[in-house]
Amino acid sequence: MDLQVDLLLVRAPSSPREIYAVARGLEALAPTTPFAAIRRTLEAGQGPLLSGISEEVARQAEELLAAHGAEGRAVPHSAARANVADATAPVRYAAGRQVPAFWPALAGIALVTLIAWWWWASRREPVVGAPAPALESAANDAPVSTSPLLDPRQVGSLGEASTASIRCADSLGSGFFVAPDRLLTNAHVLCEGGGRVEVVLSDGRKLTGNAEREDRWLDVALVKVDGAREPALRLGDASSLRQGDQLFFYGSPRGLDFTLSQALLSRATRTLRGLAYLQLDGNVNPGNSGGPLLTPRGEVVGIVTATIGENSGLGLALPVNYLYEGKQPLVDRPAGIDLAAWKRITGAAAAEDEREVTATRESMRSAGLAAVLLTSDFNVVAMVARHSALEPYAERFSFRVVSGRETLCSPAGDASRWGRAGSTSEAPIDERTRQWLQRNHLDSEVWVAGVLLDWTGCPPPQDSLGLEVVFSPPGGEESRAAVTFAPGI
Repeated sequence: MDLQVDLLLVRAPSSPREIYAVARGLEALAPTTPFAAIRRTLEAGQGPLLSGISEEVARQAEELLAAHGAEGRAVPHSAARANVADATAPVRYAAGRQVPAFWPALAGIALVTLIAWWWWASRREPVVGAPAPALESAANDAPVSTSPLLDPRQVGSLGEASTASIRCADSLGSGFFVAPDRLLTNAHVLCEGGGRVEVVLSDGRKLTGNAEREDRWLDVALVKVDGAREPALRLGDASSLRQGDQLFFYGSPRGLDFTLSQALLSRATRTLRGLAYLQLDGNVNPGNSGGPLLTPRGEVVGIVTATIGENSGLGLALPVNYLYEGKQPLVDRPAGIDLAAWKRITGAAAAEDEREVTATRESMRSAGLAAVLLTSDFNVVAMVARHSALEPYAERFSFRVVSGRETLCSPAGDASRWGRAGSTSEAPIDERTRQWLQRNHLDSEVWVAGVLLDWTGCPPPQDSLGLEVVFSPPGGEESRAAVTFAPGI
C-alpha cells in the first residue's frame, strides 16, 4: 500500500487565474478536499494543500503546481495537519481592519495571533459609559420562528428600513436597529477614543450616535441614535441553524451602502478564541461589519463581524444568542429560544478553547518559530515565541533557509529583547487577543522576540518570499515558516 503523505504549499501561483486552475486540478486529484479549501490555501500563500494522499497523487500534484509556476512539498502524513488544511486564511474585520490569523501556524496551535501585532494598527480604548438596562422591544414580543417565510425582496425591504451605515474618520461599518433609537453594531466599527459616530439612514438622513454600552469580548456595541425613530428588526435563535441554511445579510460592503447579500451557512459553529461563530459562504466584504444576518423569516440570527482571507467571500458572524446572556444582557431574550441547544454550542466552544490553551502551553516549553517577515526595507525578521514564567535570557538562534529539500543558507540572529504577548507597552496586539490571553492567564507567560536575521549569503530578500525558514532550537522540536511580506514594518 502506498504511504500516506501531506502536500504543503512552498510557492503559490502568481495570478488569480493560475490559482483557480491549480485549485481545480488538485480537486480532481483529491476529490475529498474541497475546492474552496484548496483555493484559500493557494491565496494565503502557504499551508497544507492536501492531506492523507498517496505518494503517486502527491507526485502528480507537485507536477501540476510546477506547470503553473508554483511549488509543493510532500511530507509524512499528520492527522493534526489535516484539521487545519481548510483554515489557513487570515481573518479580517469586515470593516476593513486586519485581525490576526487564528488558525494554527506554530506546532498546530493558534499562536500566530500573538505575532501579527507587528503590523496591527487598530488598538482601541473602551468607551466609558453608565450601563443601561436591556432593551425591551416590541419586535421581540412574539415567539421565535413563527413568522412566515419571505422572498428575498421582502428581506431586502426589512433590511433597508432597519439598517444604517456607520461612519468614522478611519472606518466604515453597518448597524441595525433593535429599538426605534438604538442600534447594534460591532465595537470595532466605533470611532477612536469613543467619539460620536455618523449614522446614515436609507432615506439619506444623517444622524449622530453615541455608544451606550459595549462588550469588547463579544465585539458588540449598543449605540443610541439621536432623533431616530426606525423600525426594529426581530431577533431570532442562532442555535436553530444548520449547515446549508440560506441566509441574508445587509450592510455597506466596500462603501456601497444598503446592499443586500445572500449567504450559505457553510459551518454552523466555527470556534475562534472561545466564541462560537457562524461561518458564512457569501460575498462578505469590508463595510459589512455590524450588519444583520437574517433568516428567510426576517429574523436576525447574527452580527456580521469578520471576513476570512482577502477575496474568499467567507465570513464570520457572532450569534445573537450571546446578546441574551449575562447579568445585564444587551437585549431581552425572545420567547422560544432553545436554551439547551445553545448551551451545547457554547459548551463545545469552551472545550475546544481549553484544548487550544493546553496545546499552547505544552508546545511553547521550548522556543518556536511563529512567523518570518520580510520588512518594507528588505530585512528578514524571524518571530520567535516561547512560554516562560520569567523573561527569557538574550539568546542567539540559528536557522536554515530551504527550498524544497535543498538548504540555501544558514542565517543567525539575536533574540535580545523579549516582550510579553499580553503587555500593552511591549506587544501591542489587538484587544480581543489580549483578553483571550488574560482570561487564560497566558498574558504574562508567553514571550515574543523579533530576531533580525543576518541574510548574508542567502537569496536576495525580495526573492525570498515563499522560501521556508527552519528553526531547530536545542532540546526543542523543529518548526518552520515561509517568508511573508509584512507591510509597514
